[in-house]
Amino acid sequence: MAILGQPGVNDNLKYLGDSELLYGDINGILEPPMLAGDDTLAVEGNYNALYGEGNAMIEFTQGGKDYLRATGDSNALFGDASQMFDNSLGGDDTLLARGRQNFLRGDANEMLDNAQGGNDILYAEGQNNILMGDSQQMSSQSRGGNDALNSLGNVNRLYGDTYQMDLGTEGGDDTLVGKGDSNSLFGDANQMYGSAQGGQDTLTIKGNINGVYGDAESITGLAQGDQDVLRVEGDLNNLYGDAKSMTEMARGRGDRLVARGNNNFLYGDAREMFDSTKSGSDILEVTGSYNLLYGDTTSIYGSIQTGNDSLTSTGSFNSSYGDGETMSDNTLGGDDTLIATGDYNFLYGDTSEMFDGVQGGNNVLSVEGNNSFLYGNALFMHDSAKGGNDALTLKGNNNTVSGDAASFYDSALGGNDTLTVQGDFNLVYGDAGHLREGVISGSNDSLTAKGNGNFLYGDAFQMGYAVSGGDDTLTSKGNDNVLYGDGQNLYVTARGGNDILTAKGNSNILYGDAIGIYGTASGGDDTLTVEGDSNFVYGDAVAMSEIARGGNDILTGGLGNDHLFGDAKSMSSGTRGGDDLLIGGDGNDTLVGSVRGTGELDTLEGGAGRDLFVLGDGTVAFYVGKREADYALNTDFSPSDDIIQLFGEVSQYSLVTVGSDTYINYYEQSNSKDLIGIIQGVTNLDINQSYFQFVA
Repeated sequence: MAILGQPGVNDNLKYLGDSELLYGDINGILEPPMLAGDDTLAVEGNYNALYGEGNAMIEFTQGGKDYLRATGDSNALFGDASQMFDNSLGGDDTLLARGRQNFLRGDANEMLDNAQGGNDILYAEGQNNILMGDSQQMSSQSRGGNDALNSLGNVNRLYGDTYQMDLGTEGGDDTLVGKGDSNSLFGDANQMYGSAQGGQDTLTIKGNINGVYGDAESITGLAQGDQDVLRVEGDLNNLYGDAKSMTEMARGRGDRLVARGNNNFLYGDAREMFDSTKSGSDILEVTGSYNLLYGDTTSIYGSIQTGNDSLTSTGSFNSSYGDGETMSDNTLGGDDTLIATGDYNFLYGDTSEMFDGVQGGNNVLSVEGNNSFLYGNALFMHDSAKGGNDALTLKGNNNTVSGDAASFYDSALGGNDTLTVQGDFNLVYGDAGHLREGVISGSNDSLTAKGNGNFLYGDAFQMGYAVSGGDDTLTSKGNDNVLYGDGQNLYVTARGGNDILTAKGNSNILYGDAIGIYGTASGGDDTLTVEGDSNFVYGDAVAMSEIARGGNDILTGGLGNDHLFGDAKSMSSGTRGGDDLLIGGDGNDTLVGSVRGTGELDTLEGGAGRDLFVLGDGTVAFYVGKREADYALNTDFSPSDDIIQLFGEVSQYSLVTVGSDTYINYYEQSNSKDLIGIIQGVTNLDINQSYFQFVA
């Protein structure tokens, strides 16, 4: 028994009961020259089936504008027919269901042979309902219409076009809206393969624990997603710009994902990508806390191609990955942009871990907030991974910024990065926190900080083994900042780069290379400049031990009272400093060319003010051991203003005039004369006068 309308007539069919069939036009095939009417079909009951036209449509027939309504459970609504073939065209139908486990298909159960769906409206209120904008299955060049799907309730599934798309099918530009929990929204289908093409869909849902797929759950073969917009408001939702899984040569497109809430997961393309899949250039935006953003996918390897993505988060404890969570197999990272506003956020320009020859992208990272962590490329880089040339910008306090990663090892190499910080008490690393065994060198980075109490490391916190530092540029403006040309410690055979350090402000500390240089490590040829008062400047380090070597450095003081050490404040017996130039500038400065001086030729220029030139301390005289081959050259000593500090007693020294200069000789033993200083352009000095100060 079936309830039938008349072909071509606008029928109004109603039924109250269960397990009935309603056909708006015919219980059979709608074929030329038959016409479809604009029918209204309504049921109240369960297990009923409603067809806007008939069982099948063929040969360019066109469905009417039908209205189907069901109240009850387990009803099936087909806007046009069960099957559509041969260029048949679905009508623009409206399907409404209220209840549970209802099935709504905007056009048919199956579409093939160039059939085209209409622009349908589907609405379901209840739970466990399934809405498909066009049909259950699309194949053989069929095309979906531009449908609107809306559900209110939980555990509903909305498919913009169909469940399965293959063989050149094309999805429509659909709009899906849901409200409730544990729902699933698919912009086009559950599965796309062959050469299926997704439409440009808009998916919006308000609720929790929902899954939102821009195109499908899986895309494989040559299938391709399109540019979709996904929006959610709620918690614990999953957003996939294209699909949950992409394999073979599937392609993602540039999608936009927007989430407002907490603990949401956003994947620009897919959760899993395999083979030779290609990502789109996606836009991801979240407002809330504890959200995870992946510009492309979780794991990137093989021939997977990443996109140039944009990730923006507003809130706290969010984690953003420009490409994915891990990258391997010589893959290339995209040129991504990551922006975060809030506290305790984590930004990874490419991924958490890079290895096996991976090349990071040239990323842009920006944070406004506190206690956040920014890594230009990854958390860990190893096995010949290489960072990109990244730009990191930060405004806030107590943040950690690394141009490339937290840690390098096994021949990893950083990019030439630009790091800019505004705020207080931030940690800034040009390359990484640690450059470990097997790393060849740091890169040439630029670090700039405006604020107080910041720590800038040109390369890393720790550098060991055969690592060489890059030629970095560090600039700070503010007070109590600490600048390390390379790292806090250089050990084994590490070598510092040729760095440029500049600080404007007071009470800043500059280390041309590190605090400590140990083993056979050596400092680079650095240029250090301060403008301000009470700054401490070390050409190489605070302490040098074993057989460490210093570089040939240039140190320039500012307007205030600065302390300049050409090499280090403490040097053990086997160490040797470089040939340094110290310029005190204005103010009452303290200049120490070297605390050993063996084999060194340092130049000291005090500048204006009452300066102290230190050629010895309370335990030893400096520049002893190479006779006339090592000494400090003082180019502007003023007896009326300046003081020269010497070790020991007057009886251990003699002054000798040589041309227009005065030589200072030290006698370690009565018959052992050693030149330790030359006072340029000044004669007639008296070793007993107060401009010579002795300490012992």
